[in-house]
Amino acid sequence: MKPIYKILIGVIVGGIFLFSIYLAVTSQKQVASPATVPITGPTLTVPAKGGSLPVSDFTKHPQEVLGATTVIKQNDNYSIVYFPVDQSFLITILAQPVQQNRDAAEQLLLSQLQVSEADACKLAVSLTVPAGVSEQLAGVDYGLSFCPNGKAFPSQ
Repeated sequence: MKPIYKILIGVIVGGIFLFSIYLAVTSQKQVASPATVPITGPTLTVPAKGGSLPVSDFTKHPQEVLGATTVIKQNDNYSIVYFPVDQSFLITILAQPVQQNRDAAEQLLLSQLQVSEADACKLAVSLTVPAGVSEQLAGVDYGLSFCPNGKAFPSQ
């Protein structure tokens, strides 16, 4: 084989290699859109980052209403309340083990609102632990654990 053909084949193979690297670097990953959760029943629109978000109307069957505050769920382990004044949610962990109760409360919130984790991250949700449950964890807004701004509990 003549040297010119060897050089030509090398240039072609090298060009294909460099072109494939260029495509790999410049192509954008296709990100799957977050799963939406179909809402059954009446809805309520609440403010969210980037606009508003339809959620299942939790005010239709609250556990309790205290003035303007809607208690979505309260038990020995946690409480979830909604404050219409600032249209925010508060999850308070009321007992140990805090991580297990946090997980349960977050799942219940998703279920009651019929929203995905991605949509829940757009809502104003605070998650706290009172000093009576853990002095080490008190005084911090942990947010939702699956959200970018959520904070993990430090090891106890």
